[in-house]
Amino acid sequence: RDSSVTGVQTCALPILNPRFLDTWEVTHHTRTAPTELGEGKGQEGIAAEVGQEAKRSGPEQGKGRGKKPRAVPAKPVEPKKIGVERPVYKWEEEGHRWRVINVVEEEEAARGVCERMKDNGKSELTFATWNVLFDLYQPELIKTHIRVPVILDILYHTDAEIVGLQEVTVPFLEKLLAEDWVRRRYYVSEITIPEEGKEGREGSTIHPSGQVLLARYPFRLHFHAFNYHKSVVIGEFPSLFPGERKLMVPVVHLTSEKSKSCVWQRKTQLNTIFGAIEQLGTNNNDGGNDGEEGKGKCSSVDCVMIGDFNFKDGPENQNIRADCLDVWPALHPGDPGLTFDVSKNSLAYITSSSRLSRRFDRVLILAGKEGSCKPLRIEMFA
Repeated sequence: RDSSVTGVQTCALPILNPRFLDTWEVTHHTRTAPTELGEGKGQEGIAAEVGQEAKRSGPEQGKGRGKKPRAVPAKPVEPKKIGVERPVYKWEEEGHRWRVINVVEEEEAARGVCERMKDNGKSELTFATWNVLFDLYQPELIKTHIRVPVILDILYHTDAEIVGLQEVTVPFLEKLLAEDWVRRRYYVSEITIPEEGKEGREGSTIHPSGQVLLARYPFRLHFHAFNYHKSVVIGEFPSLFPGERKLMVPVVHLTSEKSKSCVWQRKTQLNTIFGAIEQLGTNNNDGGNDGEEGKGKCSSVDCVMIGDFNFKDGPENQNIRADCLDVWPALHPGDPGLTFDVSKNSLAYITSSSRLSRRFDRVLILAGKEGSCKPLRIEMFA
């Protein structure tokens, strides 16, 4: 799959600057800069400091065989509140284990680091997003044992502050968490041992696969499962921006075209995510609105949404909020930025049913009314 990286510059923190391996789609990198106090794989790599990967057959393949098609609602249902907070982990060398962090204590320590970075004139963050391509289907074609070491090496060299991965399985996560550089650098959203006494999605955010968020700074984690296959993880960073502005980082992997109701499902999923950003940005006071009524109300937060959106440029672009900046076309007008390129990526060609190249992976920036971040650059690599 391809990857994307996005850099966002804000008031005194380095923003995003990742890279990815082309195992599925293309890589994107995007850098952004604050408007006032700071600056901002699969297929091919793109420069935006946010990484993603490419498309291929997923767990939804074959879903519903032998059953009558479900009636598709005329319009998306109202977005659900996302309030399920999950633990975040940090490696403890003394105990040689991943421990659940105390977010409040960790944030206090992080504030000092952020202030020093601001004093040193650093104001960029680098984000990396990558769909690492699970092998739940067609394992004989995916060659996971060859790809995984390469993916891990590329992730190491991105040195990104915030990394969002899609299609992570337990075997992949085990290898990722065993890396010394991951243990030294990052807080992580998931470990391989489910919560005690819980099964499935209740015990793990990657059952049977899912998204994982890694960050150099402590964050609160919010999780919502749309169904058995699809979910979203949202990292809430309260201390990265001046004036106590929050940074929300949803890592998404929307429903693929293998589902007959994929267009409706993706629109509903986006509405739910945008509603969650509103809800979390207002401390859950007003439930969060989406659509036209909710636009522009997210004044206390900035948001960088990264991942695999699973739709091409076209009519579905209108399902993205009008106040969102799609970083690739904004910084590379006229360039299609194909992250799922069947002409260059053999895995994309093998796993694609349509044999069409598309830009599935994106980096979106939603800044509040007094937004403190803007994109500096975005690239593809892999």
